Amino acid sequence: MQQLLEEMTLEQKVGQLFLVRPDSLDLSQTQDQINDAKADGVTELTDAMRQTLAEYPVGGVVIFGKNLESPQQITQFLDDLQQASDTPLFTAIDEEGGLVARLANNAAFDLPQYESAAAVGTSGNPEDARAVGTVTLNKTLDDLRSCELVPFAQNVNNAPLIMAAHITVPQVTEDDTPASLSSVMLMDLLRGELGYQGLIVTDSLAMQAITDVYTPGQAAVKALQAGADLLLMPNGLADAYTAVLEAVQDGTIPQQRLDESVQRILQCKYQYGILTQ
Repeated sequence: MQQLLEEMTLEQKVGQLFLVRPDSLDLSQTQDQINDAKADGVTELTDAMRQTLAEYPVGGVVIFGKNLESPQQITQFLDDLQQASDTPLFTAIDEEGGLVARLANNAAFDLPQYESAAAVGTSGNPEDARAVGTVTLNKTLDDLRSCELVPFAQNVNNAPLIMAAHITVPQVTEDDTPASLSSVMLMDLLRGELGYQGLIVTDSLAMQAITDVYTPGQAAVKALQAGADLLLMPNGLADAYTAVLEAVQDGTIPQQRLDESVQRILQCKYQYGILTQ
């Protein structure tokens, strides 16, 4: 991993920090279209998207319902994305059950559907919850494997049982800083008190608690300064990428700090078979 890290350009290192919607690679879309779950989503890789991926060499993509048509389609789409990327990509998905189930809520994928966690909970029977968790997780992973979504999704499927470091707390410090941008949460508590040494993934940087206060660039820089490694879905990839790049170039973010996060990202990819060299 150290040799690969040393061989990467600054631009490639910065790109590894970002986990984005594939729609962000389509520069013809506005950010509102990208964020809109009901808007048309990209379902195949175009030449223009390949050029964007070369310019902004992101670390991975998060698949949403609007990017899914069929197992065959998503397999081809993800294979094309991987082929177009110099460094193998994380491929992630939200598959929590209930409303947040990109695969289960698509008729093309044979997955059990559950109304919601709240509805399951009303039975008062812990066996019902255990069944939901077991069946949904196992069947989801089978479908993810069949679609080649599994390299990262089986480890960071954006569901509560998987992402121990994916913290969603809108206001947690005395100055009301979101957890994803808070060094108190990420460094003092998570890395310090809890001793966590793995990959820290922010919550979506397009959430209103962040976008109401920070620009995409400010949020990305602040998250990295706070101790985050992987920056999830900035509310403007170009702005966020450029801001982090310039912050490293002018010393606002030390090169060593950038390398620490990229090292963790590459190590995680290697550990789970995404990166083989």
